[in-house]
Amino acid sequence: MKRQIEDSDYVLMLRRFIRAAGRRFAESDPEGLALLSSLRQDLDEQISFAASSQLQNFSCSEISRALGVSKQAVHKRFSPRRPERLKREGGGA
Repeated sequence: MKRQIEDSDYVLMLRRFIRAAGRRFAESDPEGLALLSSLRQDLDEQISFAASSQLQNFSCSEISRALGVSKQAVHKRFSPRRPERLKREGGGA
């Protein structure tokens, strides 16, 4: 039987891995630091993916409380972009 891992336990495990990587790359060359830094972009992309997906089931208010930001910030960063908005912002044809 597959063991369920609680979300908080999973995040604690990831934090331990990231801290261990920081200690490892502190004694490495600059290329190691670049590898560690690349995790930031991966994490930002996954936060955006998860939050955008959650907007299908949760309100901006619920997500904003969880992230500690305003509803407007959640809406601006994670809501799907509409074609008319892209056109106004210079991103459309």
